[in-house]
Amino acid sequence: MAHVDPDIAIAAMTRLWRNFGNEVSSPLVRSWRIMCDALNAAGQPNSVGWTALAMPTGIGKTQFAALYCALIPNPQITLNNLKLGNLHPGVLFVTRFTEEADLFVEQVNRHAGRKVAAAYHSDASTTLADATRFPILAITHRACELYQSEDTIATDEGTIWEHLTGWLQSRRAKIIIDETPNFAACVQLNSNWLAQTLGALKYLTDANRTQYSALEALLASITHPETTNRSRRLRTDEIEDIYKIDTRRMREALSAADNYALAVECGPTKTCLRAVVQKTLSAIEAIQSNGWAWISYRNKIAQLNSATLHPSLRNGSGIILDATAAVYPGYGLLSPPANVIAAPASVRNYDNVKLYVARGHKAGKGYMADHVEKLWPQYREAIEAALPNGERILVCLHKIAREKVDVTALPRISLAHYGEIDGRNDWDTHEAVALLGLPYLDGATPANIAQALLGAKTTEWLQTPATRHTKEYDDVLATLHRGHMAASAIQAIHRVRMRRAIDSAGRCKPTSVFLLLPNGTDGDAVLSAVMSSLPGARMIGWQVEFAKRKKRTVPTTEVFLELFTNARPDVYTKAQVRSASGISSASLDRFIKRIQCPSSAERLNLNALGVSYYPQRGQGAEAYFVKA
Repeated sequence: MAHVDPDIAIAAMTRLWRNFGNEVSSPLVRSWRIMCDALNAAGQPNSVGWTALAMPTGIGKTQFAALYCALIPNPQITLNNLKLGNLHPGVLFVTRFTEEADLFVEQVNRHAGRKVAAAYHSDASTTLADATRFPILAITHRACELYQSEDTIATDEGTIWEHLTGWLQSRRAKIIIDETPNFAACVQLNSNWLAQTLGALKYLTDANRTQYSALEALLASITHPETTNRSRRLRTDEIEDIYKIDTRRMREALSAADNYALAVECGPTKTCLRAVVQKTLSAIEAIQSNGWAWISYRNKIAQLNSATLHPSLRNGSGIILDATAAVYPGYGLLSPPANVIAAPASVRNYDNVKLYVARGHKAGKGYMADHVEKLWPQYREAIEAALPNGERILVCLHKIAREKVDVTALPRISLAHYGEIDGRNDWDTHEAVALLGLPYLDGATPANIAQALLGAKTTEWLQTPATRHTKEYDDVLATLHRGHMAASAIQAIHRVRMRRAIDSAGRCKPTSVFLLLPNGTDGDAVLSAVMSSLPGARMIGWQVEFAKRKKRTVPTTEVFLELFTNARPDVYTKAQVRSASGISSASLDRFIKRIQCPSSAERLNLNALGVSYYPQRGQGAEAYFVKA
């Protein structure tokens, strides 16, 4: 397999880097050599699993990948080269947006001096038949996931994915993924959608109502009035009901029905349920394909959940260019674990960065959406007070909060939201960035991602943090959640001009970063990850007193777990426990009622600590706890 000489690649990258007006340092050269060695190793016959290059922004990761692809020798197809395996390996480059795919292709072809690369997407001129003729092909993340998952048949023989990955009677050997891939395709289907689908289809004219019995049984089971509202694995009979649901016949009924027949009254208007039914049937089909599901509850509404690992991560190998790979635990949970390679020390220096941090603030999407209109003028005033010279500011919020903020009269401020910002260079001349809110995941998503990586888990695992110790992580769900928030924060922060190095020490131009963080482990995790991504940055306390989180009352369960975690093995009467914990008699009685259910999370957590409860009945008797 043809490869690239690292010395040739580094010499070419050095010329390119200096043409950009950048300085070249020894740590930067070592970073490029590490990248070249990793790219050469990818796709070899003995390659197993993924390598994540956790190189910081501003060292030219994507430019180097384009240059590397342009330098890959492309020998003629001769009998001797076929015998020696001395042929172009074929490269598939995967990036987030179609514009980035086009730019990558333009860079490769310019460096190569000829057309060796093409992009395949809806707006590109490259046909599916043409795709197999180019040694380097660029596609989007969405296409990479979609065409592997659906096995979409092409117009001639083979699937679309087989055409995209086909090269020289075989498959492209090197896959390069730019930025973090979507680790898991998650399914979330709530009971309201199931009920609406059932109501929309079952009562259509000429409907065969018996074909909806499995759907009815599933809905009745997950919404049973005696449910505990605790997360649990789906029972065997419930999974069997899902397999019995004939989505093909339901789709036929949906196609035959007009919108009026599918309409439901919502106040003065009628809403068509066609889109809801289509999404419900797609979710059911995904669960049928995955073969497992679990139930969570939110505001007493049942939700079916399942997930599958990204198809490339499931059984592929290659290179992932991700500056945040070192802080996201998903890489270590792959099988085999990804080889995360960090950049050499001192490749970047952020001593020109001021990090303004305010703690104790509410940062969730719901709170920000409800209060951003009132708080935005105060946020803006606090930021501008630290930036009196008209510096341009990128403000990153949740999407729903962004829609409520108007900056049309504020040319110095640009708005972006989580989910659209990763990897983009639109704001690389801005002097400051502010994160107003953190991208918390909903309660079900970390469990979906974990099970996509580790396999379906039990009800006990879903309900009990003590059972979720995985590798070095005490609770893998909490770790995945915090890793997601930290990686998202780092991605957002590095969109402004700090991403560009201006000297051989890897410094950037003076840049200001503003963070509003909660207290506790979530805020600690994000701050620690941000500081690790900004070596040399100076942290400054930011006095922002409005919108602070009120000190919360510690839940009874947490009080008891802390009490018995620190307690010595002994017998403790109910009165002693109440006195030591400082909680009310009513709260203690409610807690005791919960632990008397063998499957409750409280009972399972006490079991893990070796604590048992003994109720005593009769005059003068007192209940007690025993820690073994």
